[in-house]
Amino acid sequence: MKNTITIRTKLVAIGAAAAIGFACLAGIGWIQGTRTQNSVTLADQMNQELVTINGMRLANIEMTLAAMDSIIDRDEGVILPERAEIIANSLAIIRSGAEAARKVAGQVGQPGLMEGFDADVAEVADAIQVRLPALIEANAATEEFAALDDAIDGGGARLNENLTALARVGNDHVSAQMATVAAAAESSKIKQSMSALVFLLLVGAMAWLIGRGIVRSLAGLRDDMQRVAGGELDREIQDADRNDEIGLMAQSLVAFRAAAIDKLRVDQEVGQARSEKEQRDASDAADRAQTEAERSRVIDALTTGLERLSSGDLTYRIRDAFAPEFEKLRTEFNASLDALNSTMEEISAGTRSVHLSSTEIGSASDDLSRRTEQQAASLEETAAALDEITSTVKNSSQRADEASIMASNAQKGAEKSGTVVRNAIGAMEKIEESSHKISQIISVIDDIAFQTNLLALNAGVEAARAGEAGRGFAVVAQEVRELAGRSANAAKEIKTLIETSSSQVSSGVALVNETGQSLGEIEVEVTRINDHIQSIVTASREQSNALAEINAAINQMDQMTQQNAAMVEQTNAATQGLSGEAVKLEGLVSRFRLASGGGSRAGHAPAAATHGAQPAPSPARALGRKIASAFGGGQAAA
Repeated sequence: MKNTITIRTKLVAIGAAAAIGFACLAGIGWIQGTRTQNSVTLADQMNQELVTINGMRLANIEMTLAAMDSIIDRDEGVILPERAEIIANSLAIIRSGAEAARKVAGQVGQPGLMEGFDADVAEVADAIQVRLPALIEANAATEEFAALDDAIDGGGARLNENLTALARVGNDHVSAQMATVAAAAESSKIKQSMSALVFLLLVGAMAWLIGRGIVRSLAGLRDDMQRVAGGELDREIQDADRNDEIGLMAQSLVAFRAAAIDKLRVDQEVGQARSEKEQRDASDAADRAQTEAERSRVIDALTTGLERLSSGDLTYRIRDAFAPEFEKLRTEFNASLDALNSTMEEISAGTRSVHLSSTEIGSASDDLSRRTEQQAASLEETAAALDEITSTVKNSSQRADEASIMASNAQKGAEKSGTVVRNAIGAMEKIEESSHKISQIISVIDDIAFQTNLLALNAGVEAARAGEAGRGFAVVAQEVRELAGRSANAAKEIKTLIETSSSQVSSGVALVNETGQSLGEIEVEVTRINDHIQSIVTASREQSNALAEINAAINQMDQMTQQNAAMVEQTNAATQGLSGEAVKLEGLVSRFRLASGGGSRAGHAPAAATHGAQPAPSPARALGRKIASAFGGGQAAA
C-alpha cells in the first residue's frame, strides 16, 4: 500500500491533535469551573438571605418582648424611649428583609409562606405602635391590655412560625444545592481524567507511530545510500513507490542507482569499444586517451557527488559540463539533489513547526496550571471563610442555649414569685378573717359596757332610794358607770380602728390578687419566650449543620481542583516530551547540509508561561466578614 500522506502533514496532524485535545480538556475544565462558581455564588447569596431571615426572627422576638415589658410597666404612663427605639428598629429590620424573604420563598417553591406576611406585620405594628401607647396613656383596664396582648402574640407567633419554616426550607435547599454541586464536581473530575488519559494515549501513540515510521524510513534510505555509494547496485531501493518526502528521496536515489548502473554499463561498453578500437585501429590512441579522460572526469565527478551525498551534504552540484553523451547524467544527478534538498527542507520546516506548536502548547499548559492554582487558592479562601461562618454560627447557637437557660431560670423565678404571692394572698385573707373576729369581740365588749352602764344606773337609783344608808353604794355605782362609759368609748375607738384596718386589708388583698394575676400573665409570657428561644436554638443548630455540609463540599472541590492541577502538570510533561521528540527529529534532519542553510539549527526551549496575573480576590472573605459582623453584634451586646 502506497503512503500518500507527507511527513509534514503527519507532523501537522500531531500538533493539531495535541492542540484539539488540549482545547477540549481546557474547555471541560472551564465549563465545570464556571458552573461550580455559579452554584457556590447562588448558595452564598441564599445564605446571606437566610441570615437576614434569622435577623428578622430575632427582631420579631425583641419587639414582642419590648411590648410585653411595656404592658407590665404600664403604670409609668408612657412607653420608655429605649423600648420604643427597639420596637422601631425591629419593625424596620422586618420590613427591610421582606424582599429577601420573598426571594427565598420563591426560590424554594414556597411562596405561600409569605402570603400573609404584610398583613401580620401591619397588624403587629398597629397594635404595638398605635394601640398600645393609646391604652397606656389612657390607663385602660386590664381586659383591654389582655386583648391587645393576644393580638400581639397572635401576629408575632404567625410571623415567627412562617420565618422559622422559611429558614428551615432554605437551609434544606442550600444543602441539596451543594450536594448537587459536589456530585457534578465528582462527575467532572472523572470526565476530565478520562479525557486527559485518552488525549495523552492518542497523541503519544500518534507521535510514536509517526516518529517510528519516519526514523525507520530514513534509516533504510541511509543504508540504501551507503550501498549505492559503496557500489552495491544489485538491490532495489526501498520506499521508492511512496508519494511523500521519503518516496521522493528514494526516487532520487533510484536515479543515482540507475546512473551508477549506466556508468558501469558505459564502462563495460567503453572497455569493449576500446578493445575493438585497439584491435581495429591503434592509430586512434589520442582519441581514446581523450575519451578516457572525459570518462574519468565523469566518474570522478559522480564519485565526489555520491561521497558528498553519503556524508549528508545536499549542496553539492556538478557545475562543469560533461561530454554530450554524459550531459544527461550530470543533469539528472543535479535534479535529484535539488529534489532531495527540497524534500529535506520541507521536513526541517515541518519539524520546526511541530517544535513551535509543542512549545506553545507547553506555554498554554503552564498558564492553565497557574489558573488552576489560582482557583485552588480561591477555593481555599472560600473554605476558610466558611470555617469562620461555621464558628460564628456555633457561637450564636451557644449564646442561644445560654439565653434558653436564662429564660428557664426566669420562668422558675416567675413560678416562685407566683407561689409567694399566693401565700401572701392566703395570709392576707387570714388577717382579714382575724379582723372580722376581733370586730365581733369588740362588739360584745361594747354590749357588755352598755349593760354595765345600765346596771350602774339602776344601782344609783336604788342607792338614792335608800338615802344615807346607800350613799356609799351610790358613789361606787357612779364610778362603775364612768368606767363602763370609758370602756364603751375605747371599744368604739378600737372598732373604728379595726374597721379601718379591715378595709385596708381588703384593699391589700385586692392588690395582691391583681399582682398574682399579673405574675401569672408574666409566667405565661416567659413560657412563650422560652419556646421561641428554643425554636431559635433548633434553627441555629440546623444552620450550623448546613454550613458544615457546605464546608465539606468546598473542601472536596478544593481537592478536585488540586487533582486537576496535577493532571495539567502531567499534560505539560507530555507536551515537553513531544517537544523533545521533535527536537530529536530536527537533529536527524540537521545532519544534512541544505542549500537554504537550515539543516543545523538548534532546538528552541519551551517558553515559560507568564505569572504576572494575580489571583482574583475571593468573595468568600467578604461573605464571612458580613455574616460574622451580623452575629458578632449580638455577642458584643452580650
